[in-house]
Amino acid sequence: MAIPHTLETLVTPMIQKYWYLKPEVYNGSEGFMNPVVPVVSAVAYLLAKPVVAMICKALGTTGKSSLFTLFVVLHNLALMVFSAVVWKESWTVVSEFYHKKGLMATYCDSQLGGGEMWAADMGRLAFLFYVSKYYEFLDTFVLLVKQKKVMVLQSYHHAGAVLTMFGLCYTQASSVLWFVCLNSMIHTFMYTYYALSACGIRLPGKSLITTCQIIQFLVGISCTVPIFVMKYTGSVDCQTDAQVAALVAVHLYVFPLIALFANFFIKSYMKKAPKQKKV
Repeated sequence: MAIPHTLETLVTPMIQKYWYLKPEVYNGSEGFMNPVVPVVSAVAYLLAKPVVAMICKALGTTGKSSLFTLFVVLHNLALMVFSAVVWKESWTVVSEFYHKKGLMATYCDSQLGGGEMWAADMGRLAFLFYVSKYYEFLDTFVLLVKQKKVMVLQSYHHAGAVLTMFGLCYTQASSVLWFVCLNSMIHTFMYTYYALSACGIRLPGKSLITTCQIIQFLVGISCTVPIFVMKYTGSVDCQTDAQVAALVAVHLYVFPLIALFANFFIKSYMKKAPKQKKV
């Protein structure tokens, strides 16, 4: 009984500190909420990619060592568990608030809901999900260690995710719920697939993950477009000007992302094998 008790005394304070955050952590402009942080981080990530690739090439890394494989497995498992927890908790928050306040107060939380959903945990979950986008930079560096080509799709995806999620969190836009709820769901399945692949378990259905990625973007766009309609027709003041600006940035980021994912899908899963010449 002593061991579980010891673990509890060690783990519980960490959970309280790093998961159940104090509101000032994600409601202020310090730390990750400082506007300089996402900009510098995104630029550093893009600049570091060719440098790391050159170093890995010079060292002749393969990424096939047991230690590195273990790291990759744990990396994907960590993101899988994190995504699953955020998925469950975010949908619970939205569902509870919807039943308590109704559709419009949930959809337009900051204006019609008084920001209660943000204060009731959506703010904390959105912030944690935003911070996880920095950790996801490691996806790229894992590929570089394996000396695999890093597509424009991945670089654009990771750099843009940090910037757009910051904008939604900084303005406390209720539209962030669509991206947190949908993306955490997709990432749960995606990182489960990657974790199993890293363990040597090859499952069919990789193309389905890409399809789901595209669908989530289309759903997210479709569900947030009405915010612009309400804002500029004067029917309902759903979001503040700053929140609308953050949502515009998300849409400008997502449209090219959909095109890149579609191009990847076509090249990877629909490209026909070359016909063999007749002898």
